[in-house]
Amino acid sequence: MYLVLLGPPGAGKGTQAERLCSEFKLPHVASGDLFRENLQDETELGKLAKGFMDAGQLVPDDVTIAMVGERISRPDCAAGVLLDGFPRTKIQAEGLDRILSDMGKSLTGVLYIAVPDETLVQRLSGRRICKNCQTPYHIEHNPPKVEGICDNCGGELYQRDDDKPETIQARLDVFHKQTAPLIAYYQAATLLHEVDGVGGIDEVSERLIKTVKRLRGEASKTSTEQTNAKPQITKFKFGSIQVDGKKYTYDIIIRLDGSVQKRKKKLSKEKYGTSHKLSRKEMKFVYEKGASSIVIGSGQSGNVKLSRKARKYLQERDCEVLIAPSQEAVLLWNNAGPGTIALFHITC
Repeated sequence: MYLVLLGPPGAGKGTQAERLCSEFKLPHVASGDLFRENLQDETELGKLAKGFMDAGQLVPDDVTIAMVGERISRPDCAAGVLLDGFPRTKIQAEGLDRILSDMGKSLTGVLYIAVPDETLVQRLSGRRICKNCQTPYHIEHNPPKVEGICDNCGGELYQRDDDKPETIQARLDVFHKQTAPLIAYYQAATLLHEVDGVGGIDEVSERLIKTVKRLRGEASKTSTEQTNAKPQITKFKFGSIQVDGKKYTYDIIIRLDGSVQKRKKKLSKEKYGTSHKLSRKEMKFVYEKGASSIVIGSGQSGNVKLSRKARKYLQERDCEVLIAPSQEAVLLWNNAGPGTIALFHITC
């Protein structure tokens, strides 16, 4: 699953992102962490971003988009990712769509944690910090034993300028102004899923998890296990496969066990040329074999693409797809979970 998590300052995105990633085994890619990684490692993109930052300029969208594209193309994101802090603009959202499309993927959904401004101002303005030891408090949720006095060192507690109501409201006004076009973009694409962010952390987590499970089509743990069950191979050779006792002759090799088989003959150039576009019929064949995710490997002298109808068929069934060079695809398949079927198109 490829998810985006949105929410205003104080909505608890960081905490909820960690819980969602733990629940669904997804990498958490936060834009702030991504920038720090590129700056620290002095990557080409990091150096480019630093140049703009040192000049007191905003980092252009195309640099940010390139950073995210590089990150989610890594093997650990093959089955999905939770993006936090990206996209922030419509331009970045369109860039994300292009990245995923090039990977043979699409956005599963956008989760928006909705919290009224007055609630956020109350949450954030209640924070207090000890002047001596910097211990944090909250006048409602984590108050000191003696008002205004630190429990640890007896120091004086104070309210940071950033936590004053007028400052918080100004930040929220900027957020709404910047985010409105992004919200409208995802609403038009029917990808936005608003989740009530009022209540305890556990309550909000439960709502978010329920929403994501609905997006995945998971009614229960049992149905998930059934979906992930692998078909059994009884006979396997180039051009044909026997699955659950039935024989299928095919030009695309289906590897259900991750093994690598040497090519025994070439496909016809007249039929395929140097590339092949997978049809809806072919994807239906694979999906009905029990696939919950698919890895497609391109051959050395050709490439594989999904037809529009094939892509739509899989999206409607929330079946994840990754297209990668054959060697990388083998690695991804070997590390994939149950229910993954790997396809490798052998080209001339």
